[in-house]
Order: sequence, then C-alpha cells, then structure tokens
Amino acid sequence: HSSSSFQTHFNMLFAAYSFPNIIIPLFGGSLVSRYGDWQMLIVFALCMMIGEFIFAVGVHHKSWETMFLGRFVYGFGGENMYTSKSILITRWFPENQLALAFGIGLSTSRLGTVFGDSISPKIANSTDLPTAIYVGFVATVAILIASLCIAQIEIWTDQRLGIVGIKRPIPIDSSLQEALLEGSRRDNDALSQASSKNSITSRRTTSVGSEVDIITQHASSDKTSPKNIGDILRLNMLFWLLAGTCLFMYGCVVPYNVAASGILLERNFFMDPPGACQLIVPNRCTSGILEPITGNPSFDIDTGAACPGSYYAAVLPSSLNITRDNTPEWDAAWELEAYVYESMDASDVNCGDSFWADACTMVYCDGKRDASEKAGMMMSIPFFLGAISSPFIGALSDRYGYRLLLTTCSCLTLLIAHLLLAFDDKSPVVPLVFQGVGFSIYAAVMWPMVACVTETQYLGIAYGVLISFINISLSFFPMMVAGLYDVSNSYLPDVELFFVGSATCGLALSLCITYVDCKSGVGLNQPAAVLVDVNVDVLDDDVLCSSEGNKQGYLLSDDGNIMEERL
Repeated sequence: HSSSSFQTHFNMLFAAYSFPNIIIPLFGGSLVSRYGDWQMLIVFALCMMIGEFIFAVGVHHKSWETMFLGRFVYGFGGENMYTSKSILITRWFPENQLALAFGIGLSTSRLGTVFGDSISPKIANSTDLPTAIYVGFVATVAILIASLCIAQIEIWTDQRLGIVGIKRPIPIDSSLQEALLEGSRRDNDALSQASSKNSITSRRTTSVGSEVDIITQHASSDKTSPKNIGDILRLNMLFWLLAGTCLFMYGCVVPYNVAASGILLERNFFMDPPGACQLIVPNRCTSGILEPITGNPSFDIDTGAACPGSYYAAVLPSSLNITRDNTPEWDAAWELEAYVYESMDASDVNCGDSFWADACTMVYCDGKRDASEKAGMMMSIPFFLGAISSPFIGALSDRYGYRLLLTTCSCLTLLIAHLLLAFDDKSPVVPLVFQGVGFSIYAAVMWPMVACVTETQYLGIAYGVLISFINISLSFFPMMVAGLYDVSNSYLPDVELFFVGSATCGLALSLCITYVDCKSGVGLNQPAAVLVDVNVDVLDDDVLCSSEGNKQGYLLSDDGNIMEERL
C-alpha cells in the first residue's frame, strides 16, 4: 500500500470499531437495564476477547477484511462495557465518593494505555507485529476473568443479604434487617432510621456510606430502570450539553492518539532530511548487504558536511532497479518480485520486508524503529499523568466542588496543548503534559456529573448516549485526519489545527453548561456533600425535586430557577 492508502485503511480500523457504536450503545444501555449490569459485563468482555482474537488472525494473515471484522466485534464489547462499569460504580459508591471512584477507574485504564504504548512497539520490533497483537489478546482474557470475579462478588452479596430476585424497592422489614445486620450490629441506628421511612426511595447516599447505606442502595438500584430506548427523550438539557463536550473533548484526545505516533515522528523524532542532503550515489541502496562496497553516505551539497543528523530520517535512494536477474544476492524471503522505482519516496519503503530492513535501507529502518519507540514513550505521558492524577482530582472535586470550573480549565488546557503541537517545534513534553493534565481533569469530573444530573433509572440509557457521542468522534475524526494527511502528505499543521477546533468547541459548550447550571440552580460547582441530589429538567414544566439525604426539596420553575424551598 502507498502511504496515503495505508493511512486510509489504518484509520478505517478505528472507524470499524467506532462507527457501529454510534448506535449500539443506546441498545447496550437498554440491555444492561433489562438483563443486569454484571451479567452484560461478562457478555461484553467475551465479545472483546473474541474480537481481539479475530483481529490478531487478520494481522497474522495480512487481511484487512478480517481485521475490520475483529475490530467491529471488539468494539461492540469494549464500548458497551463502559456502560456496565459506569452503572456498577454509580450503584456501589455514595455520591460524595463518586468522582474518586471514577477517578480510580480512569487511573487503571490509563495505566493500561501507558503499558500498551510503551511495550507494544518493543514487542513488535523484537519479534513481529502479530506477536504484539496476540499479547493484546491475552489482556482481553484477563479482562474476562476480572469480569467473572465482579459477577461472583455481586452474586455473593445478593445471597448474603437475601435480596436475590428483587425487582423493585421494598420495605425493610425485620427479616431483611437481620440479613443486613448479620456481622454488622454497629449499623443498628442507621438501619432503624432507614426502617422508619418504610421504603427505600433515595437515589444515592450523600454521606460516606456505611454497609447499610450501600446495601439499601444496592437493593433499590436500577433493576427497575426503564428498558425503552424512547427514554432518551427524558434526558435533560444539562445532560445533552455534557454529551456535547464528550464528543469534542474525547475527539481531540483519543483520535489524536491514533495519529500521535505519525505526528511525533514528523515533528520531533524522524523528521524529513533537508533538501540539500543528498546521497553520493542516488540510485543505489544506502545500507545492508546491497550497499556499495565503497559505501553510500549522504552529505550536504552546499557545505559538504555529513548529514542529516540526529532525529532525522536517513536519506533514501531517489530510484532503484533491483530484480532477480541483476542481483546475485537475491533472497527468496523478499516479499516482491522486483524492486523497480523510477522516483522513490518513503511510502515505498516497507520495513517489515527484509529487503528494506536488512538489504537496502537498514539504517533507515533501524532509525525508524528507534524513533517509533521514542514516540511511544512520549505518547504515554498524557495517560501516565491521568493514571496518577485522576483519583486525586476526583477526590478533590468531591470534597471542594468546582466541577464546572475544572471542566472549563481542562478544555482551555487541551486547546493550548494542540496549539503548541501545531506551531512550536520544541520538545513535545510540555504540550503532552498539558494534554494529560487537561484530559485527566475533564474525565475525572465529567462522568460523576452525569450521575448528578440524571435520574438513576435513566443512567443506562444516559451512559449509552455518552458512549455513542464519543464514538461519533472516534468514527469520523480519524477519517478527517486521514483526509487532511492525504491532501498535503503531512500532519502538520493542518491536523493539529483540526484538533484545536475540536477543543474550542468543547470550551464553548463548557461555558454553556456553566450558564445553564447557574440559571437552574443545580449547583454542580458545589461539593458533593452539599450538592442537592436532584434531576433538573430545564426544558419541562415545573419539576418537584427532593433529596432524602438532605430531607428537603426545591420547586423548580420552567426556566430551571429555584422558586421556593419545600420542607
């Protein structure tokens, strides 16, 4: 494949993963609501394992069609798993610990990304690409095992508490009290208070949860949640604005990671050699067994100095004419029948072919492998920062609030990061640190805010919508990047300016969220301990919202403002 053709097929792998998931997560959320979160977690993990195996087989046999099929199956499981995982977290953690819980989840996923970005190039370079992909398959087996462990914990909890088969909130009678209090007599006062309410109606706890707090929440969880995809119409304006920021913020981070290796190679680690840098013999191989006996070094035609220097790609031949008939060193392991190029460029060099890697352009291919490993290490910076900072950011936002301010700052930070990548030619460390900090802040505060503005029974469909919005960007943004690359055969600056535009849209929407929140009085900037647990709908008529945790409620007008306090 030519460079542009390869870029198109490569980005289509991400489209095959993401495009179906624009729609599928909407039904995935309904499946989770209908059949249970941990049950579907196992199904989705199984799909990921099967899809990764199919993809590995496709890579092994160099079949794009098989790879596309594997990515589709993997995507069905991978994206919907986020829905199950998010509902499990929301169900098991009290509201003032929610951001911390999501932060820890984000941290572990980022550590996986750091591991993949750092280790995969090393495995591929030391063995081959299919081996690196099969290592990914082993990781999906581990995911399935972890999902089965979660299922066992859920089953054990239901059996221990004697609430297997509960389909709706139930009164806490004396027999359930005994089950709840078994081994936990210290929770007697809390249970008595819950029992006096006669039924479990609180959506989430608003204080650090005791065992009873968590269990009563477990009993009244979203097992009664709506199973109709039409419930999407019940989601409010704040939710849709948050979903819009997801589209643009994830769009300027995850699709960027798809192209990041190429961007960093072009920008810092494998730059095109200067035009004045030429080979002594332009139509001969440069290094390897086909290198001329006297060598074929490159030099600057203006100064006569050796070139191109560190962080540049080695100069390639301008043309070649190597066939079986004129080459005594011909090796049957070479992939092509002839290597004849009247005008050759980097897109013609396939370092997976031993002709290029060992016989003709060995220095070029060795340099490219080293540069790809350096780029992989740099690519891990944002995700490593996310891994170590997300839990702390989540805990701080739980304690002190300022979620909307943090969201706006994260959008601005990502905007600055992509501007630096587009126009600054210095080390990529600073912009990548900015990107890591910005995205860590955004992800740590955004997902808990969704749980704060959405009623529990609609969380399945809400998280499904979020995944769909994210996959809109994951489907179309890589294709747009490939199109921009094809136009100029370069990533910079056009591709980075595209990501700048995405971050700008996210910033504008975050300001809109702040305005709607201030107007409605929801108070998303408040600490979790004092945040009123309401579901504000700024589009519908007057909504009466109450909070069991605060024992108070507010009457909201049709424009979302608090009209009066209800005791």
